[in-house]
Amino acid sequence: MSTPFDGSWNGGTATISSRAELVNIAMPGSGRPSASGSAVTVGAPVIYADFTDDAPYTGVLSVDNSKILWSNATIWTRDYGNGNGSALKMADETAAAPAPNAAAIQAVQTAITAANPTVDGVDFGAFHALVVPTAGNFVDIYDGGGDTTITFYQFQGTAPSGGWLPLGDIVAVPAGSPSPGVLFFAPGTDPDAFAHPTGFTWLLDDKGSGDDRDVVYWEPVAPDGYVAVGICFTNSGDIAPTGANYWCIKQEYALQVSAATAWDDSGANWDHDGNLNQPCFTSASPEIAPLGGILILPPTLLSAQAGNTPYALVGTQATLSVTPVAVPEPTYVDGITEAGDTTDCGLRDTLVVVPYTAVPADSFTQQAVLSPFYYVASEPFWKCTMIVPTPAGGTLTVAESVGMSQTNASSFAQTTSMTVGAEFGAAYGGVSVGVTVSMTEELRLETSTSATNSTEVVTSVSLNFPSQEITSVWQGQSLIQVFRSDGTPLPPAAYENGFSNVRFEPSGMTPARLALKAALARG
Repeated sequence: MSTPFDGSWNGGTATISSRAELVNIAMPGSGRPSASGSAVTVGAPVIYADFTDDAPYTGVLSVDNSKILWSNATIWTRDYGNGNGSALKMADETAAAPAPNAAAIQAVQTAITAANPTVDGVDFGAFHALVVPTAGNFVDIYDGGGDTTITFYQFQGTAPSGGWLPLGDIVAVPAGSPSPGVLFFAPGTDPDAFAHPTGFTWLLDDKGSGDDRDVVYWEPVAPDGYVAVGICFTNSGDIAPTGANYWCIKQEYALQVSAATAWDDSGANWDHDGNLNQPCFTSASPEIAPLGGILILPPTLLSAQAGNTPYALVGTQATLSVTPVAVPEPTYVDGITEAGDTTDCGLRDTLVVVPYTAVPADSFTQQAVLSPFYYVASEPFWKCTMIVPTPAGGTLTVAESVGMSQTNASSFAQTTSMTVGAEFGAAYGGVSVGVTVSMTEELRLETSTSATNSTEVVTSVSLNFPSQEITSVWQGQSLIQVFRSDGTPLPPAAYENGFSNVRFEPSGMTPARLALKAALARG
């Protein structure tokens, strides 16, 4: 590599099955690198790379936020001395992440079983939450017509022992059976988190509908320092609901949010405005859960005519301890290890717990009662991103990546409802999701403050290689996995942590995490 540059371009080819994300390091303007210096240039569908004699691997492949899509691209390279060019090999970003470790899955399932969420509920700090079956607890009291049919249900059941009660009554739109389960709440660390309403205020009825049965809307009257977050229903204006059957919540655990239409009474011929609203998060400026906290939308209804205030409940983020599983150490085997290889997954010691309303994308039959809560796990693993000869050591500029590709993030959201971004890590939230919570710290995900609504952010970083015949570089990633209450896992996705340190093999240097999306190696 010390002989003079021969000035010729040599074509080496490689198939890039994944997105090749590139950025120009020194664009010469003509579309190909100049004879001096080191550069990478993009020209569809050809990639040109140039190498220098003293550091033959400083030709840089790094990531561009424009996310250029390359398919079966030809890679042209230029080298000093050998006249044969060099093939560039890229780690396939879309290569399947490792399957979750069987031991990790078993550990999660064991922890969930021990927690017994279908009976004991989940601890959200000041209050606890439990999903209670609607069958046998909520009674059909009125079926309404109109352009959209509706069935009203009143709580007339026996509350589970432990102080579990609803925050209001429910409906089914269109008319029929309600959700198989509904969130009930009980005091947690604050024994005074809830209080019964002191009475009820008549709001309206279905006068004018001509229906055989009647329905009346009632607003709970909250004690001082508390708020009512949902309305109740009866069949008669002479019979108010029973206060002991419902909770109002302490004001400090309620945050005003937005409202969305739950039912429009058009065509029902009511004299009053029977429209029903429900709490929702604001799409333009979503409400943010406090650090270490969670916002939960209660499954309640509000009267549009009365202008009831919509609230979310403010709790402490729920977690569940799980027996950790160690991450296997990466090992380089000459002639066998390739860029893209991964170790098995480990398991971190904390699961984040969210109610089923956080995962509406999971079309699980009887979701509310069979999977009332979901458990989010972080399963770390090592991925080989680069293999290079380094007999004299040297420095190489590579790409630091944080987050998850837009394609993978979108696919993950479709199955788990979870939003992933380089700026905030992993979170639940949005107008279609029933909770807002950040899980970034608990899952030990790195973020990039330079991101703006990006699922992935990339910068360039220089690495100092040890002097050894060959070096493989391993990136620490986290497989984010969501489990149902029965321990069934949903499809996972890999999240790339940014630079902490670098893991070099086979030199056995201190373990580290490295985020590289495009790996450069001698072919």
